[in-house]
Amino acid sequence: MRIPMFVDVSGMNVLVLGGGEEAVKKTKRFLKYGARVTIYSLEFDEELSKLARQGAVRLIRGDVRDREALERLILENDLVIYTVPDLPEAEDWVIDVCRKGRKLYIISTDARKTQIAMPVETTGAGLRIAVTSEGRSTLVAKLVAEEISRYLEGRNDLELLLDVMTFLKEYMKKNKVHYKVRMEIYRKLFADERLRELVNRLDREGAIAYITDYVNKYVQGTVR
Repeated sequence: MRIPMFVDVSGMNVLVLGGGEEAVKKTKRFLKYGARVTIYSLEFDEELSKLARQGAVRLIRGDVRDREALERLILENDLVIYTVPDLPEAEDWVIDVCRKGRKLYIISTDARKTQIAMPVETTGAGLRIAVTSEGRSTLVAKLVAEEISRYLEGRNDLELLLDVMTFLKEYMKKNKVHYKVRMEIYRKLFADERLRELVNRLDREGAIAYITDYVNKYVQGTVR
């Protein structure tokens, strides 16, 4: 079973096996988030060659069936992305090496075998949202992500609620409110009808003033 999570990959060493269209997509996505990418393949898409000329990636020409050379590369990296089609024995061998070497791996050629499922990303109401079909259909996942994004479009109340709840957390930490008390206040204010009314009216100034007053009174014991 896979647990959903967001992982900081900045500075992570990523090895992409294969040099085709899928390798291009995965490479560009990991570069966007600050990873260092090496691509190992017999041939390279022109986009990958261009990235290499720009110094953005490292290309190594080689065959995934060359186990001795590839094993060294796998163990030098943090995460391995396998994109080579129609070589199931090589695919299974890469998975085995990754498991033994405790390396993370993405199998783009068989979603049933992958350790990490890369979701479709979208945004809405100030949030990052990830949608995955667990390999059943990326097209359907994209459709659902678009529907979510459309539903949240213009929901300024939710974006403001996120903003004021973030302010609340930072305000309490800044004022050194005990962590147990912080959790109590956080839950109470999230469900507070007056705060929701201010948020629904998009009254940020009023919401912040209400939060500040509530926290101070709660700490002093004059409100519960």
